[in-house]
Amino acid sequence: MFLSLPALMISKGSLVIYLTLASILIVSFYLRVHDLANNPPGFYTDEASIGFNAYKILTTGRDEHGKFLPVFFEAFGEYKNPLAIYPVVPSIAIFGLSEFAVRVVQAIWGLMTVAIVFFLGREMFGTRGGILSAFILGISPWHIHLSRFNIESHGAFLFFICGGLLFTLISMRKNWSRGYLVLSALFWGLSFYTYFATRIFTPLFLLGLLIIFSGELVPGFKKYGKKFIFPVLVFLLVVSLFAFHVVSGKAFLRFKQVAFNRQDQQINIVSKSLRLYAEHFDPKFVFLLGDSDYPGQKIVRHSLTGMALFYKWQMPLFLVGLIYLVFIRNKKWGFKIRNFLVLMLLLYPLGSVVSDAETPYATRSVIGVIPYTLIITLGVLACLSIIEKLKPYSFSIFAKISFLTVFAYLSIFFLLRFEALSKAYINVASGYNGFQYGTRDAVNFFLSEANNFDMFILYSGVDGGDAYLKFYSKGRCAKCYISDDNRFEGTRKLMAVSAESDNDFYRKYEGKLLKIIIYPNGRDAFRIYDARRLD
Repeated sequence: MFLSLPALMISKGSLVIYLTLASILIVSFYLRVHDLANNPPGFYTDEASIGFNAYKILTTGRDEHGKFLPVFFEAFGEYKNPLAIYPVVPSIAIFGLSEFAVRVVQAIWGLMTVAIVFFLGREMFGTRGGILSAFILGISPWHIHLSRFNIESHGAFLFFICGGLLFTLISMRKNWSRGYLVLSALFWGLSFYTYFATRIFTPLFLLGLLIIFSGELVPGFKKYGKKFIFPVLVFLLVVSLFAFHVVSGKAFLRFKQVAFNRQDQQINIVSKSLRLYAEHFDPKFVFLLGDSDYPGQKIVRHSLTGMALFYKWQMPLFLVGLIYLVFIRNKKWGFKIRNFLVLMLLLYPLGSVVSDAETPYATRSVIGVIPYTLIITLGVLACLSIIEKLKPYSFSIFAKISFLTVFAYLSIFFLLRFEALSKAYINVASGYNGFQYGTRDAVNFFLSEANNFDMFILYSGVDGGDAYLKFYSKGRCAKCYISDDNRFEGTRKLMAVSAESDNDFYRKYEGKLLKIIIYPNGRDAFRIYDARRLD
């Protein structure tokens, strides 16, 4: 039968809600895709590796090592996750092999996470909480920045964790609905294929949820036990390939690369880990300085310089939310949100803590953007709840309007400041510790001189230079190398040398300067020489 007209109509209240959400998503999408190919400046080696493997899957069905449709992709001595690469395949099919095609996938994950956080916030705090959660995440410097480049599948990690949590809560509310349990199992399972930090966070978080919700799970299992069988089978099926990856010993190669127990590090592991763990809660890291400007940090890729991970004005709201979360019970905000938000907050630094990092990393601890967003949301809701109880009613209305006006003004002011700093970011994040600007121009110059030289060398100034040679030449530059070899003596060599490594070059070579590649700030990035090794 046809649906009646009333069934097709959306209430006025719902229309306003979804129009508001649509507006947030439009702004969020713009912040994540505007000038995406050029800012961040350059193109980091992991992005090039992801893009080239996706291109090879699209054109041959095999990765760069010739493996047919692998689940995990070998690269840089470890294995990249499938949800970092396979979603890039259709993007390259649409946009071609380009920086934009690789990065826009991360932007889309970011947008979908903003959307799913709306539903998660609504499930936890009501509709107003959902709108606030989506808005706060949508304008978060932390989330925007990590949605604008694709060195790991951070966006997929956040999306599947939030989805798993959302569908778990909905299923519980609906007397353990089998459909939502299956969705929950699917999302939790897929999270293992996103980012190496999930291999630490997800098992611990799931264990914590089992403990937190044991009061609901045990009677629920006794009453609706059959509903749990199929979702559990779905979860086990989804994670089975990851389990084989673990058994093979390959799942933790990335962990071994960045682990703090490397033999060349003579450090007190316990004190270093405790210090690093505590620093992730340092207001300087989250609200005042951020990752790139944190004392001791040399890498400028992880966050926008001049801007923290969240805005300074949000710190009081976070504190109010944290106090409300820990000390004040509110039946309206049920589902034991206090326990699992605190758990998520306590677990979020572990991706950095178990690594060789000396300072907090916004990338390895990216899951922290979710509890901070939700606790700030709770802070706003707590303030509004207090204001709405003020007497007389007219004063309450005036105070509410004033609070929301200040909230809107600060949001717009700091968002405009974020945009201004984003434009300046290209001048500070182009070098080796940033996004290694200039490799595209260097490889393109190599290709233009293909008939004039016998060997092309991306000599210095990049990390993982082989990925750049493959990406920008589509794997067709057979004469391109990342190092010289005595076997090639007597051949004509074209060498791209970092401007910071000229002294090393002149100790071993002499040559004629043919081209200079310039950073966006006007400094020399690479100098390309017709080179000959000194005797």
